[in-house]
Amino acid sequence: MQVKRLLINTSSNVSVTVLKIAFAFIMTPIFVENLLYHDYGIWEVCVSVIGYMGLLDLGLRPAITRHIAMYNSEKKQQEVLRVYSSSFFFMFLLGCLSLIVFLIWAFYYPESLSQNNENIERYKWLLIIIGCQLLIKFPGIAAESTLDGFHKYYLKNNITIINTIIGNIIIFFYITPENALLLVAGVSTVGITIKYLIFIGLLGKYNGLGELPNKQSFNLPTLKYLIRFSSKSFVQGVAWRVEQSITPILIATILNPELIIFYAIPANLVGYLKTLTANLTQALLPYFSENIQLELDKKQGIYQALTKYVVAITFPIHIGLFLLGEAFIAIWLNSDISSNARVLLYLLVSASLLHSLDPLASKFLTAENKHLIYAKLSPIGVTFNVIVTSITLYYWGVEGASVGVFAQALVFAPIYLSYRSRAHNLASSTFLKNVFRPLIIPIISLIGTVIAMKQFVIVDSFLSLLSVTLIGMLVYVAIFFVFGLNSNEKDYIITRLKRQLQKDKTTNL
Repeated sequence: MQVKRLLINTSSNVSVTVLKIAFAFIMTPIFVENLLYHDYGIWEVCVSVIGYMGLLDLGLRPAITRHIAMYNSEKKQQEVLRVYSSSFFFMFLLGCLSLIVFLIWAFYYPESLSQNNENIERYKWLLIIIGCQLLIKFPGIAAESTLDGFHKYYLKNNITIINTIIGNIIIFFYITPENALLLVAGVSTVGITIKYLIFIGLLGKYNGLGELPNKQSFNLPTLKYLIRFSSKSFVQGVAWRVEQSITPILIATILNPELIIFYAIPANLVGYLKTLTANLTQALLPYFSENIQLELDKKQGIYQALTKYVVAITFPIHIGLFLLGEAFIAIWLNSDISSNARVLLYLLVSASLLHSLDPLASKFLTAENKHLIYAKLSPIGVTFNVIVTSITLYYWGVEGASVGVFAQALVFAPIYLSYRSRAHNLASSTFLKNVFRPLIIPIISLIGTVIAMKQFVIVDSFLSLLSVTLIGMLVYVAIFFVFGLNSNEKDYIITRLKRQLQKDKTTNL
């Protein structure tokens, strides 16, 4: 039952990511055309600032999910409600503080976003809209994390899918260079507001909770306990947010906001891959939290098998970005952006690849309450990143924007891998061998196929790009089935396919 639920939730998470990537593919050229380079850079900076405001949650998101899952599995209904209500009201207070900050910024310093002090009124309203978004976003995060703890990923994802479709359709038909910045911000804020209000309403009716957050269930000791637990995740979250968001701000400060686009496009492509990985592994936090008492050898087996499946999905995408990413950007947007983004793309993909060697580590260590390593090392890593990025931006220009990210991954990813392996009482070399040995032949086959195809096909259109990609993936999937799966895994897949075919025949009859 747990495995089936895990597959449903993971599939649902991935479907949302795929949808968002599809819309990003359609909408990014429209954003670039209507926002132009300056406002596109300003929007990236605003997204970064929103991310930094999100740090005020003190890392409560994983803490809420973990404890909701744990208490719900133990049938401690009152504790579940206390976690939800306590975190909800605390987050609502943070939302109010965030709104005040942005209102002050909007009424006193809107010219900080303007180019040559032009269109100041537009930037004033942009800041007001973002403040309103944060007001609802913080308590909404408490509701969303509670749904995650109940394993209701598919439910929230269905709502997110509808929300995403409607929002992008509105922007697609109504965006103009004159209204682009406020329209994008306004649609985002309205969509987030509706989504989180629905989440709150669903939790009020869900039979695992059945109540809205209320003052009677607010419990200060519970909130203090959650904050103490989340303090390690908070430090990790601060470092992660700085790592993800600081580069556009550094580019705007050291160079020029108009150059942000050359970093943002490859960074967003790699970001979609990171989001896919996160969604593939997201449902594992409550899963690991409910299975803390399993014997060590069973944990090792489950962890290595799940890692192999995640890596088998994400590694081919990394390879595709290496071999075809520059051509994709040139076809998608223009050759000016692709040529300036080439080095940035290669370094960002390399950094992501290093982190993907052990993609489940954070979820497992958080579930086991052994994630202190992130609190200790993440601030050092991100400080190292910021220093290196600042230096390389100053001396190399925008092409130096990704050096810090790559250097940080090169130094710290192996340390995290070693620590998590010790927590499993399993050598890093043994773990990597068990996970990656079955993937060597499929990955080599994929690389060889794509390189060979590029000798015969000029990748200068979406049709040629799609052809090379599909052929490479078909070869990879076939070789992976033969060499990447053991006999039990093959038998399971074949049995499931036969059962589904039989079910389809019965339905048709």
